[in-house]
Amino acid sequence: MGFSGLPVPSGVSHATEVSYIMPSNYAHRIYGDAVYSALSPSLMQRIEPYMPLFRLGLHGSDLLFYYQPFRKTPLGRMGSGLHHFSGRAVIGCLLEAVDDLPEEQQDAGMAYVLGFVCHYLLDSACRPYVDRLEAAGKANHLAIEGEFDLWLIVEEGGTPFTTDPVSHLTGLLPEDFEILAALYARLSRLSYPDAPLKERPEHIVSAHKWMVIVNHFFSSPRLWRRAVAVVGLMLSGTYEKRKGVLYHKSPDPAFEGCSRQLYALLMDAATEAPAVLEAVTRRDLSPRFDADFGGTIPK
Repeated sequence: MGFSGLPVPSGVSHATEVSYIMPSNYAHRIYGDAVYSALSPSLMQRIEPYMPLFRLGLHGSDLLFYYQPFRKTPLGRMGSGLHHFSGRAVIGCLLEAVDDLPEEQQDAGMAYVLGFVCHYLLDSACRPYVDRLEAAGKANHLAIEGEFDLWLIVEEGGTPFTTDPVSHLTGLLPEDFEILAALYARLSRLSYPDAPLKERPEHIVSAHKWMVIVNHFFSSPRLWRRAVAVVGLMLSGTYEKRKGVLYHKSPDPAFEGCSRQLYALLMDAATEAPAVLEAVTRRDLSPRFDADFGGTIPK
């Protein structure tokens, strides 16, 4: 069944009420496609020349998790830490950075920011629900995240081992990475106000490259690739925590209820997004941005 034909379960309404990297890559991709298709023609035309940047923006600062992914780095910590700030702080900072770009780069920068706004909207809509499941001992949030991706793939008519969850992350140009480096250098003022990072394009190139590589290993049906992924998680001491992100042949039926609820939340967030994105282009951030990426108001 295609995306537009997925059923919304009865009893699930708007904004029902995971860790900071929830939902996962395929869910963010599906969400971005739904939002883009509902935008006004004028905003579509504004984004369309820069679709690779918009699509990468759908993953927000999760991109930074993949910079030197086998060790802790200031850039990787920043990727996680930004999720603790309010959407107003993060998106406002990005908009300031776009305004400081050379004029010929500002439309490209805005396309990335609008994708980033989509990331924020979906994260903040879904996380409270998954937090409750995790707090109740139902499942690890990464298992819920992985199962939701698999469920979406199957509902879209695909199969987990033949669907590339990051095939949309192509087409970026060298000048795009220069823009991204400038945006993240500005964002680092939030995470490291006393010593902001001086990001270079090659850092973002590396993060993007490893994002693709890691996800290909986690979603591969090839035994040697899966073995490498498992060994990597074991060596990092995170296998028990993160094994849920490894693809398997089909979704676990035990998670279907969770996935349907998350889909309903995704659809609610997609409904609100076009108006929110239009407002962002006018530098208008509504109270919706007062929450952090987890859907709570930062203290």
